[in-house]
Amino acid sequence: EVADRMSRGVFPLVSGIAIFLLSFGLILTFSRGVIIFFVFTTVLFFAGIFLLKKLKQYRKQALRLLLLVVSCQLLVVALAWPEVSSRFLESSASEPAIQERLFFNKVGADIVSQNYLQLFFGVGIGNFVHHYMQSFPGLATHLYQPVHNIFILIASEIGIFGLIAFTLFLASQLKKSIQQFFSSSYSYDRENKIMIFTLFCALCFVLCVSLYDHYFWTLQQGSLMFWISVGLLATVTSSYNKRS
Repeated sequence: EVADRMSRGVFPLVSGIAIFLLSFGLILTFSRGVIIFFVFTTVLFFAGIFLLKKLKQYRKQALRLLLLVVSCQLLVVALAWPEVSSRFLESSASEPAIQERLFFNKVGADIVSQNYLQLFFGVGIGNFVHHYMQSFPGLATHLYQPVHNIFILIASEIGIFGLIAFTLFLASQLKKSIQQFFSSSYSYDRENKIMIFTLFCALCFVLCVSLYDHYFWTLQQGSLMFWISVGLLATVTSSYNKRS
């Protein structure tokens, strides 16, 4: 009994420290797109728990978690306010970071439309920057980067057919998860519902960030995060089908 009480007291403390450190790390990235998409998916997650009847048994836990997350975020913002304010309040659409992203997207679309071979088959996985340097020589070195949108990047590297296949695959996984979430409930599948919903929100976050950056396609760590998110969602949905 004493050990049980200690574990109940230690777990919230450990959770609070972990969420604070993750919040601090998120703010220190100073990536406006990632932070905005994180806020969006966080709102989606908690709104779903408070509004969907299938998740009503988790509302008390969600309220405590929401208060913890908001408190940690506000504390981190207060501690790093000078940097946060200069990064978010003094930004504009004309600054280089945004204009360069738009330029990379345009380059990706131009490479896809250069000829029919590239339109249908692309320039090869991992070859975008090399082809970009050959097609647009003489630019500043820092401008030779992958497209900061993985859908345009995929189209430029493996063609329009590859992009269609990739998009249909993701759409099918999201559709299956939504169908299973709203299917009839049984007494044993409450944990499956919250797992499906949580992984769905996580994948939505990854896909939103993928519209803004490229590291879920070009970096090993990013690719692992992306495919693990997809794999976990597919696994939970598949196991739910077998149990039903």
